[in-house]
Amino acid sequence: MVSLTILGAGLVLLIVGSGWLVSSGIVIAKRLGLAPLIIGMTVVAWGTSMPEMFVAVQAALGGSSPLGLGVAIGSNIANIGLIFAVTFLLSYKTLYEGTTGRFGGARTVGVKAFFLGSPILLLALLLLRGRGLSDPLIALCLLGSFGLYNAYMWKTGREPDPETESAEEGHMPLWTAVLLALVVSPLALYFGSKWLVLGATELAKAWGVQDSVIGVSAVAIGTSLPELFTGIQAYRKGKAWIGVGNLVGSNVFNILAVVGVTGLLGGYPDGQIDMVVYRYLPITIALTIFATYRPMSQKGVFHQGWFLLLCYIGFLGWLLVDFLPGGGGLTAYDGS
Repeated sequence: MVSLTILGAGLVLLIVGSGWLVSSGIVIAKRLGLAPLIIGMTVVAWGTSMPEMFVAVQAALGGSSPLGLGVAIGSNIANIGLIFAVTFLLSYKTLYEGTTGRFGGARTVGVKAFFLGSPILLLALLLLRGRGLSDPLIALCLLGSFGLYNAYMWKTGREPDPETESAEEGHMPLWTAVLLALVVSPLALYFGSKWLVLGATELAKAWGVQDSVIGVSAVAIGTSLPELFTGIQAYRKGKAWIGVGNLVGSNVFNILAVVGVTGLLGGYPDGQIDMVVYRYLPITIALTIFATYRPMSQKGVFHQGWFLLLCYIGFLGWLLVDFLPGGGGLTAYDGS
C-alpha cells in the first residue's frame, strides 16, 4: 500500500510538473518572441535536466563523481532511443511539415551542429585526456561550449513564430512563468521521477522481480521520465516542437553542463573513461546521427521513430546481459 502511494504521488508530480513546464515555456516564448523549438532547447530543457544536475552535484560533492558521467550519457541514450522515438511516432505529421518548412533552414543546421557536436566534442576531449589535457580544462571547455550554445540559441531564436503568436496560456505574468520553468517544475519533476521509480522498485521486489532487471529498468526510466512527460504534455497542447527542442536541449545540457560541472567538482575517474569512450559515447553519437536524419516523407518520420525505439530496446537487452554475472560491463555505469 505504501509503495502504491509513493508511486501514485510520483506520477501526479510528474504530470503536474511537466504541464507547468510546457505552459510556462509557451508563455515565455510568446512574451519574448522566441520560436517554440528554441524555448524548448533552452528554458524547458534546463527544467527537465535539473534532476540530472542535482544528482551529479550531490554525487560529486559526496565523492561519487562517476555517477555524474553515467547519468549524463545514460540519460542521453534514453532520450534519443526512447523519448525521441515516442515523439516521432506521435507527431510525425507536424515534425515532417516543420522540417520541410520554417524549421528546415539555417536555424536547424545550427541546432543539429550542437546536438551532434556535443557528444563528439566530449569524445575528443576524453581521448586527449591522457595526453596532457587536465580534467578542469576539459570541464571548462564543456562549460564554455554550453555558454556559446545558449548565446547562439537566444540570438537565432529571437524572431516571432506563427505557432508562438497563436499561443494562449491565459494571463500568466512573465516572472511567474520563469519561476515555474526554472524552480517549481524542476523540483516537481525531480521528486516525481524519484518517487515513481522508488515505488515501482519496491513493488517489483514484492512481486519477486530480480534485482538486475530492476536496476536496468530503474536507470532507464528514472533518467527519462521528466523528458517523457514533458514531451507528452507538449503533444497534448499542440506544441510538438517544444517537445523536440526539449530533447535536443536536454542532451546538450547533460553533456556540456552536467559533465562539465562533474569534472570541476570531482574530476573524471580513470576506471570510467575507457567504458565511456569505447562503449556509450559511440552509441550516443550513432543514435544522434540517425535522429538528425530528415526523412523524405511523413511515413519516413514514423518509421524513424520505430527504428530508434527498436535500437533502444536492443540497447537495454545488451545492458541486461552486461549486468548479469560475468558481464562486467555495468560496474561504472551502475547508479546512473
